[in-house]
This record gives sequence, structure tokens and C-alpha cells, in this order.
Amino acid sequence: MISKKRLLWALASGGLPVIIIWIWFNNVQGLGKGMAIMPMILISIILFIAIFVVVYLLIKA
Repeated sequence: MISKKRLLWALASGGLPVIIIWIWFNNVQGLGKGMAIMPMILISIILFIAIFVVVYLLIKA
């Protein structure tokens, strides 16, 4: 059984860098210009999953 606290920690640590990257990308590149939105979404998803898995396994250990 997965504990909710563990899941929440893993979600938070996986989501935070993605949010920071999105904010940075919005400020520096300007998504309003239609610059590479799809690659950013893919990178965000991959990064989130990678961090989520690592953190979850570390907490589980």
C-alpha cells in the first residue's frame, strides 16, 4: 500500500522543478511567441516522471 505522504512528497519534488522551468521559459523565451511549446511539454513530462520515480524510490528505501 502506497502511503499518501510518500506520494505527496514525490509529486511535490517532481512538480516543483517543472514549474520553475516553465516560469523561466516563459520569462526568458516568451511562450507567447509560439516558441517550441511541444518540446517543452515533453521535457516537462519526462523530467517530472524521472524525478518522481527517483524520489519515490529514495523515500521507499
